[in-house]
Amino acid sequence: MTKAIFYKLDNVRDLNGRILDKIGFKDFVLLVLLIANSITNIAFFDRKDVQLMTMLLFGLYFLYKYKRFDSIIYKILIYAFFVQFFSMIRFDQVRLDRFLSLGLLYTRLLLPYFILRIGGEGFLLKFEKFSFYLILIGLPLFFLVHHVPGVGSFLRQFDIDSIEEQRQAGGWNIFVFVYSGWAGYRFCGYAYEPGGMALMITISWVIYIIYYGAKVNARVLIYAFAMILTFSTTGYMALLALLVFYSYINLKAKNLIKFSISIFIIVVGFSLAYKQDFISKKISEYIKRDQEIRLSSGGYEQYDYQFAGRLGAIYVAIKNIEKWPLGYGSVDNGRMKSRWGGVLDGANGVAQFFTTWGILGGIFLIYSLFLLVKRFHSERYLIGRILLLLAIILEFSSNSIAGRAITYVVILYPYLYLKNTPIRAPLRKPDSLNIKTKNTIPV
Repeated sequence: MTKAIFYKLDNVRDLNGRILDKIGFKDFVLLVLLIANSITNIAFFDRKDVQLMTMLLFGLYFLYKYKRFDSIIYKILIYAFFVQFFSMIRFDQVRLDRFLSLGLLYTRLLLPYFILRIGGEGFLLKFEKFSFYLILIGLPLFFLVHHVPGVGSFLRQFDIDSIEEQRQAGGWNIFVFVYSGWAGYRFCGYAYEPGGMALMITISWVIYIIYYGAKVNARVLIYAFAMILTFSTTGYMALLALLVFYSYINLKAKNLIKFSISIFIIVVGFSLAYKQDFISKKISEYIKRDQEIRLSSGGYEQYDYQFAGRLGAIYVAIKNIEKWPLGYGSVDNGRMKSRWGGVLDGANGVAQFFTTWGILGGIFLIYSLFLLVKRFHSERYLIGRILLLLAIILEFSSNSIAGRAITYVVILYPYLYLKNTPIRAPLRKPDSLNIKTKNTIPV
């Protein structure tokens, strides 16, 4: 069982025999920093001055070691500048604070870039391994907190500067595990809330599939088990996409027994899951609420609240893009507003990305994710790639992703390390390279 859980974790090598997935001290620091700036609720890392200083320190180290930037980062920074500049002119917000907000956008773009470049070609492999370790630590803690009296109170003493809202709700964060004050019965793992954990599980799982293949083992089952415990509606939808992916791969491999088992699990599992109120009722409420608002007199512009919901965020984004397809950057003027003048928004990261960076920026996001999943095997698995892409997009659509470091790490990776690499390189069967290692990579 232990061997199955830690299946093919060590000594993954590139074509030159370099180990790609070994986590050293430098990698550990980078991974902690990535997660802290992606998905935790630690107040210290939310501070703009801390984000700026961290970016500058890692930027100096990057320049000392690597001397120059990659062309893709120049293009992104220039595009971001023009989006912000033209939006300020178009909506009459040419002010100092808007230029300063561009600096914050640059900080959030550059820090993930420095992390990824310093981390090297195997950084995604290291992230997947690190994320899985944290999930393994978090699962027993989750059960201990809920079933052993006093464990939660004891662990709460070691809270690491949780944001005020979380503390007031009774939540706490020890980095390797978060107890949500809003949904204590749901598994948060190392994320600030269960939906965020579903996002990180999906990204980790897809990375595992991309590099290690579509075999089902204890490691994959643990990912699925952790996803189920989040009780996240979108997480379950992403899990469905991944189960369909495994069914498709088994069908292509003409493994009819595994294919039949996969289909049985999908049909029975999700028919049971959908009958649960937290899924069926939640989806029905999303649809009903969106229809009621849009069909009412004035629609969302006469809405009393600024939060439009996930479906409403799509409608709001379409209206914003129709008005200004270039993207708004951090400019508020011109965006659809509620009845009381607040900018309408919702927890839909893809819709937010299109609104902020325009049509070209949104297309770039989806294309970059496709380049990443394109790394999975050969052209005959196009549908498999689309299913992996769908799983990530579903999770991006239910989380605010624009300010999260993990978003830009995933987006930038294909341009930094896969641009001139064959689809199945750099990882191949070591036997074909005369490299002696205990692990092989399925191709």
